[in-house]
Amino acid sequence: MANRGPSYGLSREVQQKIDRQYDPELEQVLVRWMMGQCGGDIPQPAPGRDGFQQWLKDGTVLCRLINSLYPRGQGPVAKIQASTMAFKQMEQISQFLQAAERYGIAATDIFQTVDLWEGKNMACVQRTLMNLGSLAVAKGDGLFVGDPNWFPNHPKGSPGAGGGGPHPPPPPPGAQHPRPGARPPPPPALPNARGHGSPACQYFQDQSFEFL
Repeated sequence: MANRGPSYGLSREVQQKIDRQYDPELEQVLVRWMMGQCGGDIPQPAPGRDGFQQWLKDGTVLCRLINSLYPRGQGPVAKIQASTMAFKQMEQISQFLQAAERYGIAATDIFQTVDLWEGKNMACVQRTLMNLGSLAVAKGDGLFVGDPNWFPNHPKGSPGAGGGGPHPPPPPPGAQHPRPGARPPPPPALPNARGHGSPACQYFQDQSFEFL
């Protein structure tokens, strides 16, 4: 079982709702991609949410994954080392998260260290990895390994990030164009996700996900 403290009352109900968002079929897609993308001696995890969490918990697979999306020798994580020490594991998870943001994943689409290390929100971890795979496909730089159809929905990268992802589609015919210098409308507010990962992960928990 994942390392989780007991939950009571509303907190327990919220945790159960979050756990139900975890997608076992998406897990299989992500494992297949990550093992092929990393190559080498990556072991296969035990099936299920807890097995997936334990597989990623020390951060080594994640760091190898993000490094594999760069040319050889140019990966953002210089030192990857398996460790049983909690602070080392969390440090490597943090390195992956920082590297993922630099790669082009928006900060609001990235899980928090506690989501993975404590197993609090593995659905959010899945979302981040799915966005990473989609962005790797969208960049089209030849470094993605696997079937692009695993990631049919290519996300927009964060502004100013390397690669950045595809441009947004043009407005539909008849749409009004903003006046020069006009202030763009504010983005829709996201629900409060305090303690349960990034706002985007909380926002997407109630959204259905489809893949080929």
